[in-house]
Amino acid sequence: MKKRILYVSTHPHLNLAAPSGPGTHMREVIKAFRDEGYEVHTFIAGGEEMEPGQTAIRFSKKSWKKFIPKLLWESLKEWRLLMHNQKMMAQLQGAILNVQPDFIYERGYAFMTAGVELANRNDIPIFLELNAPYPEEIKAMSGSGVFSSFTETAEKKQSRLASQIIVVSSAMKDYFERKHNVSSEKIIVTPNAVNLSFLDINQALRESMISKFNGNRVIGFVGSIFPYHGVDKLIKSFASVVSKHSHLKAKLLIVGDGEVLAELQQLAIDLNVSSEVIFTGNVPHKDVSTYISLMDVTVMADSNWYGSPVKIFEYGLFGKYIIAPNTQPVRDVMEDKKHGWLLKNSDEDLVSALEFSLQSSEECKRAGEAFESKVKNEHLWKHVGASIISKIS
Repeated sequence: MKKRILYVSTHPHLNLAAPSGPGTHMREVIKAFRDEGYEVHTFIAGGEEMEPGQTAIRFSKKSWKKFIPKLLWESLKEWRLLMHNQKMMAQLQGAILNVQPDFIYERGYAFMTAGVELANRNDIPIFLELNAPYPEEIKAMSGSGVFSSFTETAEKKQSRLASQIIVVSSAMKDYFERKHNVSSEKIIVTPNAVNLSFLDINQALRESMISKFNGNRVIGFVGSIFPYHGVDKLIKSFASVVSKHSHLKAKLLIVGDGEVLAELQQLAIDLNVSSEVIFTGNVPHKDVSTYISLMDVTVMADSNWYGSPVKIFEYGLFGKYIIAPNTQPVRDVMEDKKHGWLLKNSDEDLVSALEFSLQSSEECKRAGEAFESKVKNEHLWKHVGASIISKIS
């Protein structure tokens, strides 16, 4: 008889069908379990299908939000999450009784303790995936409300009650060992990954874009454009390089949309490089790989200290030269100079990296090929699934 897994996500908005990194991660882990012969049942609070035209991330802001004090707004959001967790207790218990799983695999989130509490109440092993230090992340991204201390309480409970904790980086492993005194043996590190199907490209779109580059080398960024992604640093460094080295013919391709896109477009104008910077705005997820195929140099100028960036695996799958931040999660998978350029925390180093990438094509080609090989041999989603399964079985 097949072992039964109940895959759980109690996040109120995270949809299984979303083209975002979290949506992809959920689908791939579920697929890996099924490919290994497990009977997988799902409990996804955010839904399993998306409406036509629905996007994973919304950037628009309600006009009336500006009239609500920030503390009250954040407190309301926290209260809703606390109430949502209570609602999940009853619904998830029903799913557990219906499925009778051999174990539970949960993608965790802030405030969401229903999974670990019910797993322990029903004496079922639970493998809890925690992809961020949520008390810190939520405070940094949106601020604190009057219930923010409950994020710390919830994380402590999650750490204590989980049978195993799955994290995406060694930095997160260190975090749980240090902050919650979790034993090393209880934590599984599985960096993010990519699928070989990502290599499929839209040849017609590729041909239509090539003419825009006029034979110039293309430096590129792909992603949702938030302040912490450092795209402003990339534009400033690019402007510095082209002003100092007029013989280095290059274009900068920024693929994606976000809350600071208009500011970045104005920055390019202010720095007199608007004719050399191409902003695509929002593009269909299926076309992202085509845009990466057009790039000679790929950049992730900044990142947080704990996350495993999917985009470096997407860049690597195409054998592109990668410039990425020298964070612990990046060092988990890349070696400086061997696989790309890992940035020191300075704008000057990004300028140096861009200069090198535009003048050292052979060295860049070797580094790109080395990381491409590593991605294909170690960092496909099937490897993530196999790693998790080998630990939990």
